[in-house]
Amino acid sequence: MRIFYLINVMSIVVSVGYTQITLTGSTHISSVGDNYSYVGGTPPTSNYRETGANVTWDFTTVFGNSFTSEYKTLSNSNEPNTFPFANLVEAIAGSESYYHITTNSITFEGHLTNQSRVIYTDKREFLKFPITYNDVFNETFAGTSEHLGGGGTFDRSGAIEIVADGYGDLILPYGTVPNVLRIRSVYNYGDAFMGTHVGDFIDTVYTWYNATTKSFIASVSSNYTNGALTLSNALYMANITVSSNDLAFNEPLFKFFPNPAHDNLMLKAEEHAEVNISAINGSLIKSISINNNDIQQIDISDLKAGIYILNYRCDSQFKMQRLFVN
Repeated sequence: MRIFYLINVMSIVVSVGYTQITLTGSTHISSVGDNYSYVGGTPPTSNYRETGANVTWDFTTVFGNSFTSEYKTLSNSNEPNTFPFANLVEAIAGSESYYHITTNSITFEGHLTNQSRVIYTDKREFLKFPITYNDVFNETFAGTSEHLGGGGTFDRSGAIEIVADGYGDLILPYGTVPNVLRIRSVYNYGDAFMGTHVGDFIDTVYTWYNATTKSFIASVSSNYTNGALTLSNALYMANITVSSNDLAFNEPLFKFFPNPAHDNLMLKAEEHAEVNISAINGSLIKSISINNNDIQQIDISDLKAGIYILNYRCDSQFKMQRLFVN
């Protein structure tokens, strides 16, 4: 891998009570056996591209299907001989991403789906360590992209810019994660077939990290092919691996978590609250009464996967929020 340069811009930041996050190879690398539940959907309608200090990014409009990202050994993957230098494999819904992990970086060895096989000879960087706000990395990558259903093998080469371009708070549907670091990765590359240039691509990936969760907690990705947008999606982690006390909930008098939920839903109110769970068409499904400062666990295993409406009256306030069940 040819490293062009690393710029560490030293800046004076007005303190707002945050300790700047630094991602390192000891704190932000997943291990074999780790798995994460994500919810995927269309990108937020708000300011997810905003950069700088003390930004608030809002993901409350993102909802959709859930899936699991699972990490396993190379020997348990589908093509260990194709990616001999990989030492960690991520499996998602039948596809596999092959990584080489060191204390200094996470790099792609390649990617395998039922339609394509990508092999990088000059590795494609995913993350560099250590990295903190205002750090910039520029590198190159190259390899081949094979269409398994026919269509041949293409030579691929390009350049990467990885920038830690913002920090602040990340609002998820079930609460606000404070003090996150945002990474922007831009991959600018082209494909050639038998020496003839056939396409130009720009992949832009925004990822958000907190200080304690090893994997990213949210992302927005887009792909442009020959100048036209061909892919745009967003993800967020369904259950952040920190205690609920580390989440700043949007409504101080009433809290519910997790969201999305599966078998059980936790409800907490600082005042007496009357809570209704309704279907999206308005039909009432459950009614719950919560006493002052009580925490109640509600069995929702009988609810089908989908979107529900949670209405509550607390301290003369009437609120309505979406509840996601997966």
